[in-house]
Amino acid sequence: MCVLLLRRNRTLKPALLSAGAFLLLVTFFLVRGLISPVVSALSSNASDLKNTDVYSVLLAEKGDDEMITSLKLLIIQKKDKQLFAFAISPTQAIDMPGKLGEEQIGKAVQIGKALLYDTNESQLLSDAVRKLTAYTIDRYIIAPTDTYGIIDQSVFGGGIKMLLPWNFSAFGRGVGTNMSSGEVIDFFLFTNGLEPGDTELYEFAEVADMNAKFRDIALNSDVSAEALDVVVLNGTGSSDLAKIISDMCQNAGMKVILIGNTVNLYERSLIITDNFATPTVKKLLASFPSARLVSRSEALGLDEDLVDRGDVIVVSGFDILPLVQ
Repeated sequence: MCVLLLRRNRTLKPALLSAGAFLLLVTFFLVRGLISPVVSALSSNASDLKNTDVYSVLLAEKGDDEMITSLKLLIIQKKDKQLFAFAISPTQAIDMPGKLGEEQIGKAVQIGKALLYDTNESQLLSDAVRKLTAYTIDRYIIAPTDTYGIIDQSVFGGGIKMLLPWNFSAFGRGVGTNMSSGEVIDFFLFTNGLEPGDTELYEFAEVADMNAKFRDIALNSDVSAEALDVVVLNGTGSSDLAKIISDMCQNAGMKVILIGNTVNLYERSLIITDNFATPTVKKLLASFPSARLVSRSEALGLDEDLVDRGDVIVVSGFDILPLVQ
């Protein structure tokens, strides 16, 4: 009898593994057909999050009236296998990006849709959260209540519901996202593999120093490890812009050694460096996709005093001013 059970177990395990692999394979092709990667056409530098060690996802629940009823900023730290979640109250007041006045952040999708903000009606929400937190929003998932519940349970409950084909079907129909199908699968596989102690949940309003928390999360990142000297320059003449951009850079793990002002004004932001392939430059491009890459030799012709002070120089132009002020 024991021998018979052993043989059955040896037969059963490969069958279960094969069935699981088949289910994931079917899911992958189904999701690829249901969810189009909506990465901004403005940036040919958009990175695949599957190869990024630290990234953020904005997870939001919206009602039928486009009002946001639940909002979380998720930060995935792959090396340390940790998930950090910051719950933001939809009633949080903020001076909306683009000089749209003070509003509750939960109204951002509604306002963005009404005003045709950017090319994406959900972009205003991402920009508003970035302005509130001084943290780059890499991706977003905005879901109606029923699908949001499944997503939230899959992320925080350790389940695999969102990896099931019938749930991905609902995901494709009702959810707004700029994640590719591969990124979605990678995201849910990562959260499914977390142990209870790997997830930290916070109320955004109760964290005394968000900048310090973000920088602590970034300590073990690739950006932090390479420790390039970053200089941030204000190319608009607008007060405090360099400080705002510096906070965003440091929150991503960068070592900012100097902030200052340029001699000239710049319509378009610049990233000046000799190596365009470093994690720091890739993160800057993800944060400021409209920025132009400039070599150090080319920058010598700008007639600026501070463009040779660091490994990477960020010149903030008028193109990003509405997003941060």
